[in-house]
Amino acid sequence: MNQSLFACAAAVLLLSVVALIARTEWLNSVVIIACSLMTLILLIAMARSCLHTARIGLLLFTAGVLASFWLGAWQCMSECYIPRSDFILGELGGSWKPGTIAMAVFYIALFQCLGLVGYCLGPVHNGLSRLIRREDHRTPPFNNTFIVFLLISLMFFTLYIRHGGSISGLLSGLARSRIALYEARDVGLLMNFVWLGYYGLALGIVSLILTPGQRFSRLMLLPIVMAGMLIVFADGTRHRMLYAFGSACLVLLHKGIRKNPRCLKLLMATSLILIGVYQCQSLSRNIGWLNLLSHQWKDFVHVQGTDQFQSLSYALELVPGRHEYFHTPATLFFVTHWIPRRFWPAKPSQPELEYLSTQWTGGANLQDMNVTPSIIGQYHMNWGVFGVAWIGFFMGWMFRCVDAILISLPFAGHNHSWVLMGMFVAFLIASFRHFSPMYFMFLLFGLIIFIVCTRPSCHVAPLGTGYRSPEAIQ
Repeated sequence: MNQSLFACAAAVLLLSVVALIARTEWLNSVVIIACSLMTLILLIAMARSCLHTARIGLLLFTAGVLASFWLGAWQCMSECYIPRSDFILGELGGSWKPGTIAMAVFYIALFQCLGLVGYCLGPVHNGLSRLIRREDHRTPPFNNTFIVFLLISLMFFTLYIRHGGSISGLLSGLARSRIALYEARDVGLLMNFVWLGYYGLALGIVSLILTPGQRFSRLMLLPIVMAGMLIVFADGTRHRMLYAFGSACLVLLHKGIRKNPRCLKLLMATSLILIGVYQCQSLSRNIGWLNLLSHQWKDFVHVQGTDQFQSLSYALELVPGRHEYFHTPATLFFVTHWIPRRFWPAKPSQPELEYLSTQWTGGANLQDMNVTPSIIGQYHMNWGVFGVAWIGFFMGWMFRCVDAILISLPFAGHNHSWVLMGMFVAFLIASFRHFSPMYFMFLLFGLIIFIVCTRPSCHVAPLGTGYRSPEAIQ
């Protein structure tokens, strides 16, 4: 299986090299179609394999590349190399150059190919198992039901204060979706309670799935979980749904493969609902939920890809043509991000993000409006082709670590472990947009709750020694 995967990924990379050499529009179109279809076939083959092995990391990585980049490239090709965004300063009426498109396609193929290499060859340390595989506390005040109530209540009251300290103001703010973000009160560090609420919601949903026999606890959890889901849906920020619902999807997938195939049907139904909510968020985020029905019916069924291909293309036009490489390591900002600006007013932002965003938006403040360069564009702007190759390998290795941990993670008594791993996967998927501490903060705050509310497990199996497929057993 590994040989066929490598052959397919290498073929995608070879086609992109041909397009890079030719730099013509018609060949770009042919290569985009071929690479997208080959990636889709690769994804289907991985899906069939993961149903037997429960190893889904490479499937998630390839799906992220397809959704974040190849679908955008297909849209660019099908609309005759769509014009640059109207926000781009000084670029109105222009379209992407054939050479830029060819280079973007090559970078995507390189990222995808090196991700496969990182997944297959990257080392995994067994010490990760002891960190993640910790048992839940079952006594107050650390039992799961109390933690869910506490964290979602803190999220509710923080938003209550932010929207004027009234129920009507809160409901009005939720109804206006992202429009309300620019009018709401700045509550400073209290917003961290909102991020903790996402952990509480994820824990509540996982607890509902993994504790079917505890009817009283489920009845207590259901109202507060529904309230938390309403807040997350109304927020309008699409990537945050990954942190709220990613853990539940992981549990349903692994439970369906290991124990109960009916969970896979529930996962499919849940995925369709979340896709529908995602589409509604896309349509309502700038006009509010009350104006959602002003759209035509065809708008609800026309699901657009992300703008990461456009962002990557613009990053390629900016660097090194208009600006030299930044040579700034992203890991530095994962350390400095947590220092409040009141203590460090001149705290730097990630320079490649600030440069591309201000060029794109005409100088808008990052807090008001920003455009991310995509993870591929980010590492190109800093390190060129070597940076793209490295981050592809690194992301593939990270998804390998996810599989090694999940495959040996039990269901009973490990709700927090599943929630933390779900948030880690959400961080990796969100990082396709930008490798940034802004997406890591959900995981960091979740890690604090995880350590407080769990205890070391008495028996920790080595990584990768949990579920085995029937074929492997035979």
